[in-house]
Order: sequence, then structure tokens, then C-alpha cells
Amino acid sequence: MKMVVKRAKRRPNRPASQPNDDRRQPDQAQPMIAHRAYELYEQRGHRHGHDLEDWLEAERQILSEARRK
Repeated sequence: MKMVVKRAKRRPNRPASQPNDDRRQPDQAQPMIAHRAYELYEQRGHRHGHDLEDWLEAERQILSEARRK
């Protein structure tokens, strides 16, 4: 029996100086998202149990702001 191995398609190499236009590099965005999520937590009166909501909202805000630039 002959075994067939499929190769993954190669993606064109993108220089490090040219990240995707519509999203920031994770190492740049994560601290900004964390800071914004904490601000949302503070606005909520430091009530626990909404950490995921706050993170996702902060992520949405930061990434949409980055797309506008």
C-alpha cells in the first residue's frame, strides 16, 4: 500500500516591517487590550464575573481603532 503525504501550501513570506494592515501584532495589542479591559472593569465598579466580556469589548475597541488608522 502506497502512502500519500499532502504538503501544506506555502504562504508568501511577508517582511517583518509589513504586518497585516487590519490587525496589530499580538505583542503590541495585548497590553493595550489588557489596559482597556481593566478600565472597563473599573467602570463596572470592580464587580467580578465579567472578565471575558470586558476583554472581548476591549479587544473589539482596540482593534477597530487600529483599523481606522
